[in-house]
Amino acid sequence: MARKFFLFLMILSVSVVLVSGAFADCNCEGSDTEGGGNRDAAALGGFSVLQDGMKLLGAGNFVEAGKALEKSLAAMDPKLRGDALRLLLFADLGAGEYDRGKARLEELLSRYGDARSLLVGDGERVRGAAVLRFVEVAAERGNVADIDAVREALGPALKLDWVTVVDATGHAGGRTKLFVPVEFARAQALAASGRNAEAAESLQRLSFSSGRVLWKGRVLDLDEAVEELRRTMAG
Repeated sequence: MARKFFLFLMILSVSVVLVSGAFADCNCEGSDTEGGGNRDAAALGGFSVLQDGMKLLGAGNFVEAGKALEKSLAAMDPKLRGDALRLLLFADLGAGEYDRGKARLEELLSRYGDARSLLVGDGERVRGAAVLRFVEVAAERGNVADIDAVREALGPALKLDWVTVVDATGHAGGRTKLFVPVEFARAQALAASGRNAEAAESLQRLSFSSGRVLWKGRVLDLDEAVEELRRTMAG
C-alpha cells in the first residue's frame, strides 16, 4: 500500500505547476496597502510548506510530513488550509493512523469542504481527492459505516461534484461524478465484510451510472469494475 500511495502522490507533485499563477496578483516584495505585503508573504510561505509536505509524502516520510504540516497549519493562510488538511489526511492514512485521518476528513468537510484546491487542476474542491483516498482505505478495511458517514456529510455534493480519479501509477484516469467511486467503494466495503447481498444492492444503485473508479490500483470504467467485483464476490 505504501508504494501505491507514493505513486498516487506523484501526480499531486506534478500538479504544482498548474498553480504557478495562483498568486499572480501577489505583490511579494511589498504592497501599497498596509499589511498587504505581509499577507502575500504569508500566503507564499504557506504554499511553500505544502510543497515541502508533498515532497515528504512522495518520499514515504508520512510521519515527518504530518508533523511539518501540523506545525504550520494554524498560521497558514485560510485559502490554503483546505489543501493542508487534505495532505494531513494523506499523511495520517499513509502512516496507518486511520482514526486520525478520519478526523481530518471530518474537519475538512465541515470547515473547508467548499474550498477550491490550489494543488489540483480544473478547480476541483479540496474535498474530492480527500474523500476518494479515505473511502479507498475504508473499503479495504470493510468500514461501511465510515463510508456512509462521508456520504451523509457530503449531502447534495455527493452527486454534484466532479473528481479526477488517479491510478496507482500516478496517472489521471479521467473525471467522474463523486457519487460513482464513493458508491463503488461502499460496495467493496460491504463485500470485504462478507455482506454480499448488500454489496449487490449497492452495485444495483450504480446500474444507470457511468464513470471511472479505482479497482486494485487501476482506473477502470464502472461497468468493467462492477463485473470484476461481482466475480470476486462469487468466489
